[in-house]
Amino acid sequence: MPVFDDMKIECQDFAIGGKLVTGSIIVKEYEYRDPIAVQKVIKEKLLERLIDHILENKLAEFTMVKHPIEDSRIYRVRCYLAPDHTVKILRTLKQNLQL
Repeated sequence: MPVFDDMKIECQDFAIGGKLVTGSIIVKEYEYRDPIAVQKVIKEKLLERLIDHILENKLAEFTMVKHPIEDSRIYRVRCYLAPDHTVKILRTLKQNLQL
């Protein structure tokens, strides 16, 4: 399996009230023997780093409510996520801002 030392997570603020968090990783061709297995591992590693970044930068909101009748607690998490077509709009905006 590939070694994932060269991984980057970046976060950029946008005026629309959100943040675009992106990740990237470089994989050497010789480590890419089994494309399906490698892609699954790559996606898992990128998501792990992305989750770490979200937690460290408090980009997710956590709440807890006691449920006395059932003697339990309900934990919730919320963060702003956008579908792929919206992320494409943000990427285009980011590219145009760098001109």
